[in-house]
Amino acid sequence: MSLRNIYYSLSPGMRLFARRAYYFPIDLFNSIARKRHRYEPPKGKIFIGSGDFIKQGQLQLHLLKEHTSLHENHDVLDIGSGMGRTAAALTTFLSQKGSYNGFDIMKNAVQWCNKRIGLDFPNFHFTHAPLGNDLYNSNKTAGEMFRFPYDDNSFDVSFLFSVFSYRLMNEKIKSANVAYLKNYLESIISKAGLVNEKEIQGFWRGDKTGHNDFQDIIVLKKPIQ
Repeated sequence: MSLRNIYYSLSPGMRLFARRAYYFPIDLFNSIARKRHRYEPPKGKIFIGSGDFIKQGQLQLHLLKEHTSLHENHDVLDIGSGMGRTAAALTTFLSQKGSYNGFDIMKNAVQWCNKRIGLDFPNFHFTHAPLGNDLYNSNKTAGEMFRFPYDDNSFDVSFLFSVFSYRLMNEKIKSANVAYLKNYLESIISKAGLVNEKEIQGFWRGDKTGHNDFQDIIVLKKPIQ
């Protein structure tokens, strides 16, 4: 049995505990040596994503600036804000006239971000959405019943990083890695009244030439009325 399958065989709570235990020595050292950025959480608390936390956030900011109309005075929405990887980078870009709102299913992540980033930047807000996900928690509320906790037309740019990822890798943990067929994505994009403006293929396909992110990127735009 692979390490991934062993990890998936644990309960959501045990998965988080196992990660904290695994990274405890390095987290303790970094804390004592003050090696972490103020907005970088301990590795044991990061429940998704890998690599250099701060550099990955800066890469995501670069992608937003390159592929969207992101402006320093914009109001932005981060769907699946996690431990604040993108938010940390946006603190260096958004002005006080702009705003950041992010929501996530992990309550401890939302609390951590509000205590760090939200405390320093009053225009940054993080909200907990208690939705079920069999990889991260035992909540039972289905996503189909969820409505975004914001008024319509509140944001200039909305984004999702690592929310729709890869393919189904484990039948028992169906939220772990989920992929969607392209024709299905196109149908829900059209139903939402959006236009697929741009697609950037990630280097997961094997070709790193000209690509700056592992995952595919789709840029959607709301038509001008």
